[in-house]
Amino acid sequence: MIVDTQYEKIPAHDIVGIRVILQPEELPELFQHGYAEIKKLLRLEGIEPAGPARSYYFGDISDTVDILIGFPVTPAQADNLRRGALSQSGGDIDDVAVHHFRDMKTMHARHEGPYEGLNETWEEIFDGVAETGCKLPVNTIGWEEYIEGPAGVEDRKDLVTEVFVQVCQVPATV
Repeated sequence: MIVDTQYEKIPAHDIVGIRVILQPEELPELFQHGYAEIKKLLRLEGIEPAGPARSYYFGDISDTVDILIGFPVTPAQADNLRRGALSQSGGDIDDVAVHHFRDMKTMHARHEGPYEGLNETWEEIFDGVAETGCKLPVNTIGWEEYIEGPAGVEDRKDLVTEVFVQVCQVPATV
């Protein structure tokens, strides 16, 4: 179920995560093992994520997916990690990095319910962008923020996912 689609400006932020290009059928394994490794690394550094897990998508999903999975961290935590903590970490994956995103304008919707319905939410956002005459950047970024994910929910219908798509401008009449 889609709840309230809206435009908003997202401030600059940092994500500690891994970015890979893989086939869509490899996503479940990435989610299962990747998030666990990133959390392990953050725990080793004494860092608590500054928000819920996220998945950033770069470009269209086709035979391959260009994806970054990770957790937001504060600017101070990101600076400490950039100064060497990541390279000295004892995690089982060595391609964890700090990724910085500048502030950006987005169209945003909340999805409540199982992940299988997320495609509908993405389609509604893209339809809304087209209807308002807004444009997507050439290399647009979209992401999912898992507010209530599998670890915190007993029933899959209770999952909550925020979906964001970067846009070039926010229409004057929203």
